[in-house]
Amino acid sequence: DYPTLDAIMLIDCSNVTISSNSITETDFFTPSGSSNYLYVLDVYTTSDVLIEKNNISVVTDGGNADAGTSYPIQLSGPYSNVVVDGNNLYANCGGPVLGVYSQSYGGSTEILVKNNFINVTGLPTFNSWGLVSGIEVQDYFAKIYNNTIYTQAVDGTYEDGMNLYGISYAQNLPQSLNNYDIRDNTIS
Repeated sequence: DYPTLDAIMLIDCSNVTISSNSITETDFFTPSGSSNYLYVLDVYTTSDVLIEKNNISVVTDGGNADAGTSYPIQLSGPYSNVVVDGNNLYANCGGPVLGVYSQSYGGSTEILVKNNFINVTGLPTFNSWGLVSGIEVQDYFAKIYNNTIYTQAVDGTYEDGMNLYGISYAQNLPQSLNNYDIRDNTIS
């Protein structure tokens, strides 16, 4: 029902390396206030994955409150041994934005996110679907080290209590047993 675009989609793979790429995904067709769903790297049930040293950008005029997305990296479990290391991630849209979105909806997950530069701008709201975050983890096991993260609300729309974070677990999954180690990150 809505424009949806993946630059790279992986499903049911193993032993994957995505390294040293420059990937830009844009949608200037979808107008402001309309939902569109943009994912640059969209990875499902794939283990032993290394995503490193990439420049990934996603930009659109689309998106609106609580709908439409722009995610440089989306990962969906179950999976194990996923490493996101040393990437430059940029996203800008008029709706929800997540630099790295990792979730255990389908089963157990294990991820390491380190040494990334993440800069995201979107429309946060008071609803958990209106989320703007550098890293959103809904994982069983997540290690998040030494990332530099900038998050902004589009057009200065932020009000106290809206879902605007550097690192978050805002859309919790009730079946998850979470174990997080988060340290040495710089967040603005």
